[in-house]
Amino acid sequence: MSAATTCWPLGLRLEATAPEHCQRRLTGWVLQQTAPPTLPDRGRSGGLLARACTGDALKAHWPVALAPWADDGDACQATPAMLRIQGLETRAVLKPVPGQHSVAVAVTAQGAPREQRLYWLVDGLQQRRAAAGQAVTLQFDQAGRHSVTVLDEQGRFHRIEVSVEL
Repeated sequence: MSAATTCWPLGLRLEATAPEHCQRRLTGWVLQQTAPPTLPDRGRSGGLLARACTGDALKAHWPVALAPWADDGDACQATPAMLRIQGLETRAVLKPVPGQHSVAVAVTAQGAPREQRLYWLVDGLQQRRAAAGQAVTLQFDQAGRHSVTVLDEQGRFHRIEVSVEL
């Protein structure tokens, strides 16, 4: 083991990284002169090297999960808004309309670009898929605590907990 300068976000040794892809230089440990690269980014298609928004040059991007803490230096890409569930509040207690044995709630999400698809989960299971801005109806037919999650194509999500009384 030895100390070496590595370049981030790619995680490679300084000598193995093109200067334009070395946004931060950090000293770290390497084994047999090999630095472990950053793991593939599941939240961004095309990996960590992608076309810049202007021109054809490739640019090294931080993994989507680290973007809130890392300055990606991408002036043409606005900071993504936080994704939020609208139509339900956390810790809400839901009760059915008299004569019904389930609860139906219309919800939307705020903070996702219109061209994105959203995935709605109840208790971790996908219930609906819809375009951003489109209202969806979630059905609850079991009493108890439930989690409601909205997830976008960038991997951003918002989760709330509700209770259903039947």
